[in-house]
Amino acid sequence: MKKEYFGTTKDGQEVTALTLENSSGMKLRILDYGAIFQSIIVPDKNGNPVDVLLGYDDLAGYENNGGHLGSTVGRYANRISDASTVIDGVRYELEKNDGKNNLHSGSNCTDCKIWKIQDAGHIDAPEGVHKTPWSSDSCDYAVLSITCPDMEQGFPGTVQVRLTVRLTEGGEIVTEYHAESDKDTLINFTNHSYFNLNGEQAGTLDGVQLKICADKFTPVGAGLIPTGELAPVSGTVLDFQKYRDLGKAIDAYREGIRTGDPDFEILRASLGFDHNFVLDESNAIGALSTAADAVSSTTGIAMTLMTDEPGIQLYTGNGLGGRSGKSGHIYEDYAGFCLEPQCFPDSANNKAFRKPVFGPGRPYDSVTAYIFTIQKD
Repeated sequence: MKKEYFGTTKDGQEVTALTLENSSGMKLRILDYGAIFQSIIVPDKNGNPVDVLLGYDDLAGYENNGGHLGSTVGRYANRISDASTVIDGVRYELEKNDGKNNLHSGSNCTDCKIWKIQDAGHIDAPEGVHKTPWSSDSCDYAVLSITCPDMEQGFPGTVQVRLTVRLTEGGEIVTEYHAESDKDTLINFTNHSYFNLNGEQAGTLDGVQLKICADKFTPVGAGLIPTGELAPVSGTVLDFQKYRDLGKAIDAYREGIRTGDPDFEILRASLGFDHNFVLDESNAIGALSTAADAVSSTTGIAMTLMTDEPGIQLYTGNGLGGRSGKSGHIYEDYAGFCLEPQCFPDSANNKAFRKPVFGPGRPYDSVTAYIFTIQKD
């Protein structure tokens, strides 16, 4: 594990980068600014190192990070209708930063704050750290924390948040969120990394195959707010129950919208894929299950995502908009994809969904694992 200076914020705070590494040459670089995943380096099928995360080389990029690239998003990820919610009979008004709705808690998100590095290093037999059944004991790890003050972003409760990240010898990146609040409040954290298993410089998702382990999704209405229905994906363009080439899926969407194909109307408002898939609404905390699998035919890099969250948001970088990323690479729309494990969008208000309210004696816990392997020809 290595610590190094990454830059100084506009208000004069120094930012540290932590690099976790295993003996196979896999590396994860995390910033204490926003608990951002800055890079994930994975040796490809030929042993060449490939960075599979879109992002920036310097702090300035992340300080102007409109797309939340690599960010730890909270205290409530995704959308809240009408930028307001009721908790214990009290209505709380939030920032309207997505039309009339609230998105990712607003402009004062946890991804633009300095997190405290509580601990970092290497351990062979982690005590008190969540272990997946396929995980080796040896790992580099980092523990970061942040305090969200009462009424920050309009939410009640002072929330103490701890994020534990570890990179194992088996190529698994395991993230564990733990949060405690002194008042009932909404808590729903996720990581907003943009993946491209072809490499962050590739520019397209051609040849990246994706499978999502979900037979239902949450349809949306105006403002991309879910209706409360759980609808089958079968027979729709949202069916990823078998591997589909993401590049071809995006090309089909563009052509379908151009020709007025009604099958693609479901993607028009979001300008592509930006939908929540139902994993298991009754999933118990700590019960990890496979949510998605992806693999690149170019690099052979494969990723399995496991989580204990009830939903996962697929977003195909519809609003990247030609921004300049690492080494000057241009990230056009659809240059990367996000898989964001979380509670259902607008679970803050929709009575059909499990509401993520946590408070005294009821801590928030969430675990996600990204498992990287290689598929050789």
